[in-house]
Amino acid sequence: MKSNKYVLRIVKIILLTNIPLIISIFTPNREWVGISYVLGSIAGVIGFVWHAFMLSGALTMSESVTKTRAIKGFYLRHAAIVLYAIIIAYLFRGRLNIIWFGLGLLSAQIAIYIDLAWGIVKKYLRIE
Repeated sequence: MKSNKYVLRIVKIILLTNIPLIISIFTPNREWVGISYVLGSIAGVIGFVWHAFMLSGALTMSESVTKTRAIKGFYLRHAAIVLYAIIIAYLFRGRLNIIWFGLGLLSAQIAIYIDLAWGIVKKYLRIE
């Protein structure tokens, strides 16, 4: 499978997981659960796409350059996500649900597991 198709499929799964939480924004006393998850998933999507973009560009070079770019990209990406999390926590202090924000940050990993589980179910049920 092409990596661009896979990245788009994971982003689509993340967006689909946001729908119930976006709807929860309009329920009384639960709006910050949805907002926190959506704010976290924004960083999760950006981090996932950034990671895929950096790795696809680094794999065409020599081994030492690939290692260097992968390590630099890893630390730069995580520094940007930590900076984003600190800014969001400061801007919405007292209202942000930190657990749902953290789950939103992990939305790319959750989407990968959902995609993997669906692939196993499709293979088991012979759906194609």
